[in-house]
Amino acid sequence: MSQKTEPQTRHGLLSITSRVANGWVGNSLIEMACGILAPRHPFFALDTVQWTAPGNHPRREGPVLDAHDLKGMISALLAPGSDDFSIRHVLTGYLRTPEQVEALVHTLHKGPHHLDTIIVDPVAGDNGRLYVSPDTAAALRDKLVPMAAYILPNLTEAAFLAQMEGVDDAARIATVLLDRYPNLRGVAITSAPGDQHPDQIGAHVATRDGAEWTGGKCLPGHHHGTGDFFSGVVLALVGSGGCDFSTACATATRLVREAVSLHEGDDALTPRQMYRHVLANHLGDRAPSRL
Repeated sequence: MSQKTEPQTRHGLLSITSRVANGWVGNSLIEMACGILAPRHPFFALDTVQWTAPGNHPRREGPVLDAHDLKGMISALLAPGSDDFSIRHVLTGYLRTPEQVEALVHTLHKGPHHLDTIIVDPVAGDNGRLYVSPDTAAALRDKLVPMAAYILPNLTEAAFLAQMEGVDDAARIATVLLDRYPNLRGVAITSAPGDQHPDQIGAHVATRDGAEWTGGKCLPGHHHGTGDFFSGVVLALVGSGGCDFSTACATATRLVREAVSLHEGDDALTPRQMYRHVLANHLGDRAPSRL
């Protein structure tokens, strides 16, 4: 008599960030990256806002998810149950209010679940200024980031977290962040100039075992979604066990640059097309036929 085989629990990936209808940013990009790079791992998205367009668009409309509802939805997803998956890796991105940040922190800290990895993209600003409220930025810095295993700030956000506003030395900022947050295992500071080549830009990746910078010459134009795409690639690769954090960040940097270069060569490509194209090229023969 054959024995019944118990179903194997699959490690799920959860992304908590924005959703927009007109634009290729937030959960739309992260969902695509995880679906292609980690297809065997169930992916879940919680949308902190549901807007018609990104935050700086003049005709942006849509609701912000109530903090109480956010807490309940996260609790329901992370609660142990009879499903054949267990969410083990969480990425947080755009959080609109300090109440959303506090609800997320409370739920991740108190829940009856086991998370292998919390990755925080502390979406708060760019180009030397913050674009979220001071209370939201402070909640990210003082309450959410201390829980993270890995953080993915851009240079402006990293300087804010380290309380080093105006400093553009990514290596120095990363050292301060690793000292400030003892739970951190690694930080990737995106949009960072190279130490030896300040006219180049990339990501400075620092772990407790060392640091490295990866990047290349600055490319023209302003491209929406590159930070979200970077975060999605890191979540997919780290969450699927495909590689370690440093390797995931190096891969994400390369794919972002390839996507931007592709768009510069053919501006008729939509953002969706350019990101899917570089992911398919990365997988090569392993790319799903639907791509």
